[in-house]
Amino acid sequence: MKRWDELSALAPDGWDPDDPPESIVKFIDRNLAGYGHASIAEMAALWIYSDGFGWPAAWLLLDLPLFIGQEASSRVIDQNRVSRQVCRFAPKNLKHLHERWLKVYDGLKGDDGAVYTQDNRRFALPGTMRTGMGYYNNQARAVVRHLEEMSELGGWQGEVAGEYLAAAEIFAEHTVKAARREGRHVPHGRWFNLCLRQMPEGIERPEDGVFVDTSRFHPRGDQDRVTRPGPRRYLDPGWRSDGVIEVRHVLSVGTARDEHRHRACMPWTLEVLVDEYGDPVFCPYTPFDVPRSLWRATCAEFRRIWKTGDKWGALHALPFCAMVSMRASASLDALVYKAELRAGAEGGHWEYKRQNMALIRQLSTLLPQWLVEQESIDGMLKLHVEENLI
Repeated sequence: MKRWDELSALAPDGWDPDDPPESIVKFIDRNLAGYGHASIAEMAALWIYSDGFGWPAAWLLLDLPLFIGQEASSRVIDQNRVSRQVCRFAPKNLKHLHERWLKVYDGLKGDDGAVYTQDNRRFALPGTMRTGMGYYNNQARAVVRHLEEMSELGGWQGEVAGEYLAAAEIFAEHTVKAARREGRHVPHGRWFNLCLRQMPEGIERPEDGVFVDTSRFHPRGDQDRVTRPGPRRYLDPGWRSDGVIEVRHVLSVGTARDEHRHRACMPWTLEVLVDEYGDPVFCPYTPFDVPRSLWRATCAEFRRIWKTGDKWGALHALPFCAMVSMRASASLDALVYKAELRAGAEGGHWEYKRQNMALIRQLSTLLPQWLVEQESIDGMLKLHVEENLI
């Protein structure tokens, strides 16, 4: 404040913040936009919201570990209360499919006795439904760099990123200039390499779709670490030096979006699950029936768009009851935190609750017994939090 008062004293009284005097402009240009590196940009927080686009755009926008914000909840909001138009940036000729899925949605009832009333009904939501996503008090540097990477994808992805970048410049022009590194970023390889994966056999329940690989995790018992007293407590971050554990979730599109928001395990790699004919797979535990003709039409539209090369655009053809795979490699502390949070969250969705309880079971089996006992890896199993999940 002392420095600012000195600077303001050089400017005329009552100057307009939208048209600052030259002395103020020079100071900001030199100390924000002209700063030697972008750490100064961490001091500015952005508040940006937009909507009308579909879940693929929202997935890309919040796909960064430093994300702070919120996406409109499909678990709470009845689609009859919001716009039912096809989302922005959806490929052409999806309106008929969009309307057919909404007709199924309309024929289902929400659970009035639940905290999240649309948990079962949302499996029928079309991939072309509209959503919104906001960066709320999000660090300017993280957002700007992420949006620059996303804009390199071009097409509709670049257009969405460009809208948010333009809003960021309006919100904090000089700070955004300090953070921008145009032309130096490339988009994440997992974005470019979105691919199809064969559906694993034997998945009939949510808990069947969890796969854990501990081959790159090498726990050492001779380190100075603080042992946690029980579940739902943080593990010592020193475990991060002992390697990573890979987890793969095979689950519905709707719940994949919930899992994706767990930042400590980012980056998540998304894959579309298909059968032996190359068709998307219908989630076997979807809590209602879907006409075969509708699913055949869904598969046909997905294949049509995928063949054009617009792979992220093809995701708009997938309803929330389509199956995807998502995988991440995370440290022990991050993965256990994620699993316990999802398995025991009050009001959590039954699909990810069951999957994360299965994840805890597998960790308790695959990790050395001394580690399981020392860090209470199996503690959630003993709390019996699996009751009444559906």
